[in-house]
Amino acid sequence: MVINEYNVYAKNNISSLESYYFAIASKIEIITYFTIYTISTLSIFFFSDTDLPFWHSIAAGSLGGLIADLFMILFLLPLLLVKKTNSASHL
Repeated sequence: MVINEYNVYAKNNISSLESYYFAIASKIEIITYFTIYTISTLSIFFFSDTDLPFWHSIAAGSLGGLIADLFMILFLLPLLLVKKTNSASHL
């Protein structure tokens, strides 16, 4: 979703940093609501009694994946998409 929006803005001759900003601005609310809702729902299984090992394991794995995904979208993806302008490359 975010990369598709980024490509749409990048094709319209917008700089890569602005393209990423517009792509994130249009999708971050949806991603954040979904992630917070899912984390709050799965935390019930994670912090509840561990007599149900299946649900505890599913909740632990899903929570780790959601937190890692949110980290990737907010911090790692900008580093990968935004092109660097290096003055040494012009030599």
